[in-house]
Amino acid sequence: MLAFLYALCSSRIGRTLIAIKQNEPLVRAQGISPMPYKLASFALSAAITGAAGGVYCFHLGIIDPLFLDFYYMQTFLIIVIIGGAGSFWGVVVAGIALSALPEALRFSADFRMIIYGVILVVAMFVMPSGVAGWLRERKLARLREALR
Repeated sequence: MLAFLYALCSSRIGRTLIAIKQNEPLVRAQGISPMPYKLASFALSAAITGAAGGVYCFHLGIIDPLFLDFYYMQTFLIIVIIGGAGSFWGVVVAGIALSALPEALRFSADFRMIIYGVILVVAMFVMPSGVAGWLRERKLARLREALR
């Protein structure tokens, strides 16, 4: 699924979706109707989420709405914020790192939530656009310095 999403994001359709997100009136001015792209992206995200939920329920062998409680929703949101919204690899790396973090903090659930909060606050102050945005800004700063 990651390979499919990466191929989609780097394709012409993915670039069109990014353009719609950044400046929809400009996309309309170029003669592209954004509504079919928005509907297709909504349907695709629902299909991917449904497939992931189906695989997860098959893996667990039981269906219960309490599996995705507030803790997991909060973790997913922290992964997107730290990785950088709109960044493919930043979110993947943040997901891997924050999936391993609970195993390292298994000794106390209370400390886990405190450390998640500290990580989120520090990331928001130091890197407001996420890790991917911070790395992109550093790369641009180095390129500007090299051009001087």
